[in-house]
Amino acid sequence: MISCVGCQRTPEQIPIYVMSAVEDGVEPDVWVSYNEGTYNTETGRFACDECYIDMGQPGLEEGWTA
Repeated sequence: MISCVGCQRTPEQIPIYVMSAVEDGVEPDVWVSYNEGTYNTETGRFACDECYIDMGQPGLEEGWTA
């Protein structure tokens, strides 16, 4: 199951992902897997915007994933 590493919510529980998914005509978890830069394909985890900011916006030159 795809979920945030911080708040443990799924994409379906996060309004911005639901709205973005509706606009693109896909399910929220599909939207996150294709569009969320912090999404880790190996673990199915990501950091929602709120948690990513709370973490201090970690980053690496090659990109950061949860």
